[in-house]
Amino acid sequence: MGLLRLWLAFAVLRHHATALGNGWMPAGEAAVQAFFVMSGFAMAMVLEQKYAFDRRAFWLRRAVRLWPAYLAALALMLAYGGWLWSRHISVGVFQELQAGPPPSAGAWAVLAFSNLSMVGLDLLALLGLRPGGGMYLTADPFNGGFVAWRYVVLPQAWSLSVELLFYALAPWYVRLSTRSLAAVFLGGVALRLALMRAGLPASPWAIRLAPIELSTFALGILAWRAYRAWGPIPSPRRAALASAAGWALVLAAPQLCATLPGQSLALALATALALPWIFGAARAWAWDRVFGEWAYPFYLLQTLVSYAAMDVAATLHWTPRFWALVLACLAAAILLWWGLRRPLAWLDRRLAPIKEQAHRV
Repeated sequence: MGLLRLWLAFAVLRHHATALGNGWMPAGEAAVQAFFVMSGFAMAMVLEQKYAFDRRAFWLRRAVRLWPAYLAALALMLAYGGWLWSRHISVGVFQELQAGPPPSAGAWAVLAFSNLSMVGLDLLALLGLRPGGGMYLTADPFNGGFVAWRYVVLPQAWSLSVELLFYALAPWYVRLSTRSLAAVFLGGVALRLALMRAGLPASPWAIRLAPIELSTFALGILAWRAYRAWGPIPSPRRAALASAAGWALVLAAPQLCATLPGQSLALALATALALPWIFGAARAWAWDRVFGEWAYPFYLLQTLVSYAAMDVAATLHWTPRFWALVLACLAAAILLWWGLRRPLAWLDRRLAPIKEQAHRV
């Protein structure tokens, strides 16, 4: 599934590079919905096959996978933004610090905690900032006023906050019956539609908030159960054909709906249907797993690479091309992955006794 994860990360980059247009790729928010489906599939698999519902070992492994790369990307983003600021060029959070009201001490504490921990980054979209810097709840954050979410250093990391809530609940969530998971997913769809019919904006109410997004993970768990029920395809040729059919379904689904909520639902459903076929073939491909390792740092670094590309383009009077941006971001992701590989392996060895103790408990 690594290539699919990387392709979805490309779609998010395409969405953020708005001057380049979205082309045939899905909207970034829709791609994130597919990420959530894949996460539900993958976590159901590892909890069943590897961790056998050992919660502490599972949570420890998730923390090692998420936080070091995130903190490295956060530090790089702040360093580059600070360097640009020293040249009187403001982008990202530094630009917002100049444009927006100065946060109060309490607001600073909330913003610092969320940026460092990833916890609650999605909820910052519901918090506005008053002229005095105090926070208040807002139903329509992106229509007037100043939103606390603008102070997020890595804007795309709101999805990681949603993932954290799912990981916290996953050991129990994946034990729900198939009927209950289907009810959770359908209930989530109904809730999104009800919120939009009430006049609330699709983003963040229908797409972004962790309590609502939990329904999407249920779809991924159902896809894993479908794969487990069908079993792997024994013939490599048939598995490759099934994978191609799954890819065709995923690529075609976003083109069926023009609206963001419709495209998000279509891509989530297509991903859930395609995952058993795609995974059935990709599980035997070592190169696919490597692509999957690159997808997370690619997702984290895309804002930094986009800002750097804009800076270079302005200096050289050059119009950036999307695929040049992809290659630059991919190179940066590989460097970050390579740089963290040995420290993470060392950390994994140091934590092995703790994980083994959690496994015995």
